[in-house]
Amino acid sequence: MKGWVHHDEIIQRAAACSYGSKMPRIEWDSFKTLDVPAPTPSEQRTIADYLEHETAEIDAFIADLRRVTALTDLRLEASLTTLLS
Repeated sequence: MKGWVHHDEIIQRAAACSYGSKMPRIEWDSFKTLDVPAPTPSEQRTIADYLEHETAEIDAFIADLRRVTALTDLRLEASLTTLLS
């Protein structure tokens, strides 16, 4: 909710329903009836697909990073063992 409240269009709509000049206020009954711009179901699906793809890429990167870290740890351990034996 926080993100759309700061949207210019929502601010303009809320200002049109507000009262008071120094510190404008809006009644909850007026505020809760404001239309919230939202993407179409098709656009939402496109956004969800994109986020799923990007999340999978990030997950794969993290898995690779963990593998590299584990191999680096093994290499360090082997080097220390060789050095100290």
